[in-house]
Amino acid sequence: MDYSRVNRETFEQELITFRRELHKYPESAWTEYRTTVRIIQELKKLGIPFWYGRRLHTTGERNNLPDPLTDAHCMQRAINEIGEETLIKEIAGGYTGVVAFIEGKEPGPTIAIRFDIDCNDVQEELSATHLPVREGFASMHPNLMHACGHDAHTAIGLGTAKLLNAYKDKLKGKVILVFQPAEEGNRGAISMVDAGIFRDLGIDYMFTGHCGPTGAPAGEIAASVKNFAIGYKINFMFKGLSSHAGNAPQEGKNALAAACMAVLGLLGISRSSEGWSRINVGYMQSGTGRNVIPENALLWLEVRGETEAIRDYMYKRALEIGEGAAQMYGCEFSYKIKGKTRSVICDEELVSLVEDVAKRAEGVTTVSHCSDNRGGGDDVTHILNQVQEGGGLVDYIQFGAGIQVPHHNCRFDIDEAVIPVIARLYCDIVFELNKKYQFMKENKNSND
Repeated sequence: MDYSRVNRETFEQELITFRRELHKYPESAWTEYRTTVRIIQELKKLGIPFWYGRRLHTTGERNNLPDPLTDAHCMQRAINEIGEETLIKEIAGGYTGVVAFIEGKEPGPTIAIRFDIDCNDVQEELSATHLPVREGFASMHPNLMHACGHDAHTAIGLGTAKLLNAYKDKLKGKVILVFQPAEEGNRGAISMVDAGIFRDLGIDYMFTGHCGPTGAPAGEIAASVKNFAIGYKINFMFKGLSSHAGNAPQEGKNALAAACMAVLGLLGISRSSEGWSRINVGYMQSGTGRNVIPENALLWLEVRGETEAIRDYMYKRALEIGEGAAQMYGCEFSYKIKGKTRSVICDEELVSLVEDVAKRAEGVTTVSHCSDNRGGGDDVTHILNQVQEGGGLVDYIQFGAGIQVPHHNCRFDIDEAVIPVIARLYCDIVFELNKKYQFMKENKNSND
């Protein structure tokens, strides 16, 4: 389809402008208040119905919410930047994200596409050699940056909505666009899965995708991804006893020393011969003054593995090291899992369809069947697994975006030309599924 009902030049510029706006005002997990408002505003312009707020999330525990002061600060920041105070207060407490619905005129499949919307806790490079600085859309929020491409993903989602909405008279069935919060830290998808919305919507097919890998030019597409990391995000807490470091050091129990010992031990865990594994300690906090024995220490870490068995081996060893380090310095040790990822196997029937569509798609130059995601994770795997458990088919696409540095790097940026290309590709996939839905459904039933 040529999508000529939508002015091409205007469409492409609007998506780039939207992406740059999101890049300029990044928001981390569970605080995507401004981002959620902007998505809702754009959907309202298009007349597309949507769900938001508490309807999307579990009423139980959601992992690693910001503390109340941080949450209040982020809400007020969003209100100052964009207004919409009533709406922002309605989603207070991290009930961010949006799910939009585009209904076709005829019966057909229910197709879902997911786009993550949060940023990273990274301070953006502010030198003039960095394109967002030169073009005036570098992050305005200290220590926050879209360093993983989620700003582009969200813009792609908006572009997909605009095109499908313009052609909904030709659409069969229903398309559900999921703008998911809190992917970083692997938290948002679990909350939405636990709320049951994907189980209740009866999804036949679900897609998602990601910018990358580093070095892949815009227009290069991998029709599927394999080897998702299976991991845990964990907080380690050490409790010691404060004391004067000069005249009574023997009375103290140094939680910082225990945490430092733990870090060295964690990074030195022997790897398994059964497959690849990863571990990282990304944050440490401790101490109140240079002459005070630190009473508390906090570590943020993660373990990843190729299989659940390897992940569990890394996790078990990590806990043993935390406990041992605490004992060495007479401290108490506790921990809490703050996020987790699963693996997923893309459904080959759907992968073949995506590969075929991508080879004919405008702006796509190179298509491969599969990309190896070894070491990388994504919490959308929780959603994809739930869709598969309900009888649906799923696929995860990787699209080159001219990325020159690693993800989560302070100089991260993308080739913005990829944004309209992927929006059109998602729409091409939807309309191809409209054509082949009955055949694929009958073929699946015969295989079952």
